[in-house]
Amino acid sequence: MTALRSIASSHAARRLRRSRSAQLGLVCVAAVVTLALVGPLFVGDPTQQDLLLRLKPPVWVAGGDPQFVLGSDQLGRDVLARVVYGARISLLIALLAVVLAGVLGVTLGLYTGYYGGALDGIVMRLAEVQLAFPFILLVILIVGAIGPSVTNLVLVLGISGWILYARVVRGQVLAIRAMDFVLAARCVGIADNAIVLRHVLPNAFSPVIVVATFAAAQVIVTEAALSFLGLGVQPPDASWGRMLSDSRDHLTTNAWLATIPGVAIMLTVVGLNLLGDWLRDVLDPRLKV
Repeated sequence: MTALRSIASSHAARRLRRSRSAQLGLVCVAAVVTLALVGPLFVGDPTQQDLLLRLKPPVWVAGGDPQFVLGSDQLGRDVLARVVYGARISLLIALLAVVLAGVLGVTLGLYTGYYGGALDGIVMRLAEVQLAFPFILLVILIVGAIGPSVTNLVLVLGISGWILYARVVRGQVLAIRAMDFVLAARCVGIADNAIVLRHVLPNAFSPVIVVATFAAAQVIVTEAALSFLGLGVQPPDASWGRMLSDSRDHLTTNAWLATIPGVAIMLTVVGLNLLGDWLRDVLDPRLKV
């Protein structure tokens, strides 16, 4: 097992060294995570307002104030501080929503794929019914009904995102359950639950990592869209989507207010997608040739 892990890690390292896009994605994601973790130590309060210092441009623009490296918004709040704390909220929501959706989807995919029968039919029909509704419209409807908050956002995005995990894992389990090592485990009397958790799940888990990477990017975009519409993170908490919404009236005069959070969203999503492409290449045995 140690030798297999060593071979896998060396293969992943070679893929990373050869792929400029994967390196770019890793740098983008690492930069955003570092900003979210370390940034609050070097910036001030993102909710502090000073109308006398409103709409200060970034330091590289004429008239910029060194106190506000990325400028200040229409209420005199530090844009850099709001970007940093917005990164924390976006990554936290993405992490919690992906974990919730992954746990729910993987569990359903494992047992529906292994046992089949009526359980499989019910879960797959439920998935098809949910897929009939556009994802963003379904999320807007639910959040609008239960009220906007970070907790509700995590629950809605997590519960709404289980389908892809379930379908991917179910497809893997349908192939794995017919393999010799699973049949041998049944013959020696190992319980079904132990077979599913010890033998089937480890062999079906690789695609889940790839799905989770792409899903995290989708969650960040969806959270920004909901915050832009006023259904996501609520004031005074900082959010990239909320920053975009607040800057709508200043696009022609103070374009940096929308550009800076927009670039933050773009770098995070592009980085996660590039990283997901690399993970797919590494973990998919059909692409290792």
